[in-house]
Amino acid sequence: CENQYARMSEEDEVSLTCLDPNTGYILAMVGGKDYDTEEWNLATQGGRSAGSSFKPFTLTAAIEQGINPSTLIDCTSPYKVNAEYTVENFGNINYGIRSIQSATAVSSNTGFIRLVQEVTPHTAVETAYRLGITTPQPEVLTSTLGAGNVTTLEMASAYGTFATGGVKHSPEAITQVLDRNGNEISSSSTEGERVISEEV
Repeated sequence: CENQYARMSEEDEVSLTCLDPNTGYILAMVGGKDYDTEEWNLATQGGRSAGSSFKPFTLTAAIEQGINPSTLIDCTSPYKVNAEYTVENFGNINYGIRSIQSATAVSSNTGFIRLVQEVTPHTAVETAYRLGITTPQPEVLTSTLGAGNVTTLEMASAYGTFATGGVKHSPEAITQVLDRNGNEISSSSTEGERVISEEV
């Protein structure tokens, strides 16, 4: 972290959460420069926009609804959603018509707005909650573009669910509690919960 901070401007902060997706055990967490000074942990309290990292939740919802990733989707840019709102791909690149799989590879904003219109924002957000997102998300089209805030802790947890093939393990900071004689009072469970099929 010190090397990263040395390359950043002084007012910038970073956060990081690393967990074992097979247990949920938190292996490392960086919550900012100095908790004693700011009394704020960016990794657990500092929600920021998820950006395009939210798109896989929409993709998961689509696959669960039977939409094949090879299905063609319109990724042209810009896309006028309605009279008040227009979406563009990054750099307004026109990706044309391509498969959902290819739209994911290029992270097409217009393709994913069209996809979330099909699966509904509610379903995409509910899928995110099921995988491990805990911060309330807006149920709007731009939720698929990461309009809501998330923490690194919940994103590491949700992406860990993908890594385990659909088994969610809740983040765990304390693995065992012992009394003063060394006897175990309690321990965390590493048993996960299947929340999406391995095929999805």
